[in-house]
Amino acid sequence: MVPMDVGSFDFHAVERAIETLGWSGEVRWACTFFDRLWGFGRSDFSGEGSESCVLVFPHCGSVHTCGMRFDLDIAFADGDGRIAKCVEGVDGWRVVSCPGARFALERRSPVREVSRTS
Repeated sequence: MVPMDVGSFDFHAVERAIETLGWSGEVRWACTFFDRLWGFGRSDFSGEGSESCVLVFPHCGSVHTCGMRFDLDIAFADGDGRIAKCVEGVDGWRVVSCPGARFALERRSPVREVSRTS
């Protein structure tokens, strides 16, 4: 479902970026303050089915992985969906940035599945 509260945004750019990355799965949007703060740490984003989920952060050039119990692949794209930066297997308590990015994408990393405890 495409959110209505992201202002002027090219949703096809997100589709192009996901296709370029070769990622697949349900696309979920992190638009509210708390969705963006918690990301995959939110129970409804990290529960069953999240292994095949791509989380979109509109108007975002920096993300954190604080409190994550699994590694993430993080990508940033411009307004046309061209990938500006992609980092795979980012573990917890990191910050990844890409100044000028129009949006960020996250998914659970299939590269290195790590089980962490709190």
